[in-house]
Amino acid sequence: MQIEGAYETRERTMMQYLAKVREQMKEFSKCTVQQIPRNENERADALSKFGAMIAGVKSRKITVMVKERPAIEESKEVQVVQEDRSWKAELSKYLRDATLPDDPVAAKRIKFKATRFTMIGDELYKRTVNGPLLKCLDEERAKYVLREIHEGSCGNHSGGRSLAQERFGIPRILVSDNGTQFQGKAIVAWCKELKIQRNFTTVEIGEETQRVSQYEATSNQAERAFDLTTIKEKRDAAYARILHHKGLMMRSYNQKVKPRHFQVGDLVLKKVEVSKHVGKLDPGWEGPFKVVKIKKPGTYKLQDLDGKDLPRPWNIHNLKKFYT
Repeated sequence: MQIEGAYETRERTMMQYLAKVREQMKEFSKCTVQQIPRNENERADALSKFGAMIAGVKSRKITVMVKERPAIEESKEVQVVQEDRSWKAELSKYLRDATLPDDPVAAKRIKFKATRFTMIGDELYKRTVNGPLLKCLDEERAKYVLREIHEGSCGNHSGGRSLAQERFGIPRILVSDNGTQFQGKAIVAWCKELKIQRNFTTVEIGEETQRVSQYEATSNQAERAFDLTTIKEKRDAAYARILHHKGLMMRSYNQKVKPRHFQVGDLVLKKVEVSKHVGKLDPGWEGPFKVVKIKKPGTYKLQDLDGKDLPRPWNIHNLKKFYT
């Protein structure tokens, strides 16, 4: 080896590396040089070759991709199918192929929702009260549409009144309460040319109720149609809130409940039946009885100590443990 002097170093760069190594070896009291076989030094060889290849490349970030298997063993992608996991996937499957989930509750809910939707080709549309169909979008397409509405081709989507005032500085309506101030021929022709509506207040104005002052026939009809279109979604949201509230109540109640259960062979007491006309001072429990069968969780078949079966199963709420 060059370090031990067994081989001569002729290349100029290697001579500089050799001098650097021997200089650093002097800093140690004892140093041993061990040769590593090539088959155990593949990583260092790869790094050295990689450094030699990019010696003339300017400083920049280089991404190194490591292939875990040979190219001959890699499989080719023929067709990648992405499953639609959006909210409209189950509705589309039902309307297209009559496919329903296994859960009967979810299947019933999808059938109920599907009456408000229809399929045209591969696209899902929602029916409205006014007639036009609303196209249902997934999350990615909905974000694109909102971006176009606010920033893109649709531009400012304000109403006609604000657009006329902000873009052109032209009022939509002129309201006058000072006699014939805006009744001249010139002002009438000017308003007619620019399509400005002229309104005049009456001589006497009665005080209106809040309901009358805020009512507009056009906006009321549009808002009513919107409410009728979205009423199903509001009901679904209310149903989800009810389920959430019930879940909170159930979790709070279950934290205080101490579960009870009996095994076959246990002795229990049962409540005295009302048909026996028990007096106020008579005991409210009778027995003991023996549990001979568990009909279902919380329901037991009983037998008295003489081996006679009771005519019907008893719920655990009417039983308690008998301690001997």
